[in-house]
Amino acid sequence: MPYTLISFIGTGMYSKEGGYRYTKYQYPDGNVIESNIFVTTIFKKKDKQIEKLVLVGTETSAWDLLIDLNIEENTFLWEKIIEKKGICNEDIMLLEKTLSLQFSVPVIIKYHTSKIDTDTTEEVFSCYKSITSNIDEKSNILLDITHGFRSMPILLYQALQFSLTNGNPLRKVEIIYGEYKPEASVSYVRNLSSYWDYNQITDAVSLFNDKLDGYRLSEIIKSEWESGSKVIKRISDIIRTNFALQILDVMRQISNSLTNFPNNASSWIDEVKILLEAILLLKDHNDAKTLYNYAVFLYEKKLTIQAIITLQLTVETAIAKEFGDDTSLGNYDWWQEEGKKILMEIKQKHPVIRKDLNNLEYFRNQIAHGGAKDKYTQNFPSTANIPSMYENGKKAVKVLIKILEENGNA
Repeated sequence: MPYTLISFIGTGMYSKEGGYRYTKYQYPDGNVIESNIFVTTIFKKKDKQIEKLVLVGTETSAWDLLIDLNIEENTFLWEKIIEKKGICNEDIMLLEKTLSLQFSVPVIIKYHTSKIDTDTTEEVFSCYKSITSNIDEKSNILLDITHGFRSMPILLYQALQFSLTNGNPLRKVEIIYGEYKPEASVSYVRNLSSYWDYNQITDAVSLFNDKLDGYRLSEIIKSEWESGSKVIKRISDIIRTNFALQILDVMRQISNSLTNFPNNASSWIDEVKILLEAILLLKDHNDAKTLYNYAVFLYEKKLTIQAIITLQLTVETAIAKEFGDDTSLGNYDWWQEEGKKILMEIKQKHPVIRKDLNNLEYFRNQIAHGGAKDKYTQNFPSTANIPSMYENGKKAVKVLIKILEENGNA
């Protein structure tokens, strides 16, 4: 798999002669490569297919250190950078061309002000955020933070988070760091890729916990808990499509998945298990009660529209289970021909729930028709009315379930 390598270049003021000191970088596999610029060791090691190099620095970074002076044509550019003690826009194309020839891959230069503070954060962040537009969607990312100046790696890390996780497919990002130790015989190369992995995990778990959007989590968890991955994806599908009736079957799937929970799973997966156990607790022997509990759960997650739809579905399920047969649940024709008549009779006998159940069904229909205007008032439905309508509807549905349980055919 090809990689785009993102590497920093700092000021290089670490030796009496100027520039970075030479050191022996030792990789985890024992391979030792001597260099004063860490990025060159990555190319010399040749264990990754680098297809593009993005070099990141400031106006005054030690760009001159990257230029190979063994090539005579490079002298002019090197002297120009030394004289100006940095680079500007007019130098970029030539520097990119020169370094592309040296590294044998396309090189892109991203630079910004050398002042990194509160008043320049937006400028620097915008510069870093633009990097991903230069990366092919099929390319993995290798981030080298070795020569990053102070806060630069942090802000670039955040920019990558913003650009790569904002509704985009999961991308593989590896982080590498050459840990320079002047007193040691070798400088060890550290693999910090797990930092990115745990960031992705944190975001995915939070997204599922907050909005029941588990598509990212499903992908991440698949290798350790396949059955858990499948049930998380199915829950997410139900939320996205409003196929709330399927939650009844998902309860069985959750139960089976928890039975197959891996013994040696990563500790963070325990948090996911707790979330699924909380959903399983919504289950009741009465399907209507299960849907009612699910509707309340959705509202607590601020999934308001899904909660309203599920409350109305709870009403239809309660009637179908009490008065219909195995084919009645979710059967539109049966509900129009039989279920509605039965519900109307119940509301006539119990007028205390009539208004709120009528309002619930009416609002659900407005949702189904894209927030259509009220045919009498010609007003659009107001989101400000949703909390009270939901609460009143919830109470009325609860009473309806109780009536059916206590009185049979009411």
